[in-house]
Amino acid sequence: MSFNVTYYFVISVSGGNKLNNTSSTAEDEIKTFAGKKHEDILISILMLIKDDPRGLTISDIAEEMKLNRNTIRKYTLMLTAGGYIEERTCGHTKVFNISNRIPLTGMIEFTFEGVLVLDQKGVPVYKNRAVTESLMLKNIDISMILSNKLIKDALEKAPQEGMTDLEIEYRTEKNIHNIFSVRVLPVNSFNGDKMTALCIEKKKEKNS
Repeated sequence: MSFNVTYYFVISVSGGNKLNNTSSTAEDEIKTFAGKKHEDILISILMLIKDDPRGLTISDIAEEMKLNRNTIRKYTLMLTAGGYIEERTCGHTKVFNISNRIPLTGMIEFTFEGVLVLDQKGVPVYKNRAVTESLMLKNIDISMILSNKLIKDALEKAPQEGMTDLEIEYRTEKNIHNIFSVRVLPVNSFNGDKMTALCIEKKKEKNS
């Protein structure tokens, strides 16, 4: 028996101080995973809620943004599911506040040696700092990793078969032999689009 597991790009924490999750990091996260169609409205709602510590109702937001309540309700559901805002009941009214969470992009910058997210066409839509700074400085070409047959097969099968752990070898132009652990897993973008993430860690490096 097999199970399909959906991974969402959200990291939440409970308790503690409210973090600056409406900073440029959170905005970048929304822009990466929400898509052009939704990002402006999502960010605008987030900023409105952030600016009012008492919290806002759907009616408050709809009036401020000059949009209908059903539209605002849809986007507050997306923000709640993504962990950006929290819903609480005040009498008979639902009020939204900024949630206690750590933005994903702030966390994964230092979690893996490389994190790469591809859209349905296999085009990179997000890469963490390690991909652009650490791996690249070591003359490791991400396109070569993506062209590896094991990786290509795992990317093709990910939507149906779920997470795959691989070990691949790669030789740089300077003849340095590298061995990587790569986890390939299907993820959902903020607005439900299917994507694939690669979590890359280097195991060995030696001169040949």
